Amino acid sequence: MMNKLRSCLKFTFVIVVAGGILGCQPDEKAPSYTGYIETDFVYVSAPQSGWIQALTVKEGDEIIKGQALFQLDNELQLDEVAQSNAKLEQAQSQLVDLTTGARQKELDALYTQQREAEAALTLAEEEQTRVIALFKQGLVPASQRDKAIADFKMANARRQTIGANIDVAKLAARPAQQAAANANRRAAQAALDQANWHLQQRNITSRVSGLVDDLIHYQGEYVTAGSPVLALITPQATKIRFFVPQAQLINFKVGDRITIEADNQTQPIDAKISFIADHVEFTPPVIYTAESRQKLIFMLEARPEKPVNLPAGLPVEVRRK
Repeated sequence: MMNKLRSCLKFTFVIVVAGGILGCQPDEKAPSYTGYIETDFVYVSAPQSGWIQALTVKEGDEIIKGQALFQLDNELQLDEVAQSNAKLEQAQSQLVDLTTGARQKELDALYTQQREAEAALTLAEEEQTRVIALFKQGLVPASQRDKAIADFKMANARRQTIGANIDVAKLAARPAQQAAANANRRAAQAALDQANWHLQQRNITSRVSGLVDDLIHYQGEYVTAGSPVLALITPQATKIRFFVPQAQLINFKVGDRITIEADNQTQPIDAKISFIADHVEFTPPVIYTAESRQKLIFMLEARPEKPVNLPAGLPVEVRRK
């Protein structure tokens, strides 16, 4: 009886000890999911058609925002700028001419004519006085008197006409003419600005910082407007694609936080789910482990919370936080 009791106690102790050992086991990690690094390429295209005169970067170069990438031929654009400059100068000269009145030499000529007209008027007035006096004495006929009066009137009218011409010459052009000339000047300025912009578009600089991944065209080639010349990878464009079995998809939603583990990364990378596919796939496009060979899986995408510089195609493990 005692031996039987001891055996029972011994078995119970083993169970308790085993239970204690199991209870002290650390919690296992959250399930991991197979994935890989993907990136959205930034394609830098030619804004205009032309020949590539210079290509200042090569594959693998790290570039910064504002750095020169390539240059197109610009002879035509330089000619357009020169032509637009000449038209603007012409329009500005016309506007100045209409707003300042006659030139000084033209006014000097009118003043000379005015002095001649005043002298002629003085002589005509004296002749009229003399002839009228002679007519009253009966020494000249009435026709001579009438001619002297007419000459005086003509001389007086000429002086008044020249005076009016001087007043008009001092005036600027009519407001409508000035407005038209000003509008022509603004149009010429706009044409020059456009020509300068077209010239600037022949020198292409990067709008982002990143890495040159691929050169699509090279120096000496002709490209049409909108044709990609090179492709960039930016840290902000990096994303993670991973695959989740159908049964576990209910545990994920857009905005959930996850961690990414990759080779040569000492610390996990925090990311947020940005996309969940609405259809199943039968297998991931690239199988990294035997465990990933499952059917009815869904593709998810996540974006790192901070920019990372990881190569496209790098295998990663994804875990929920």
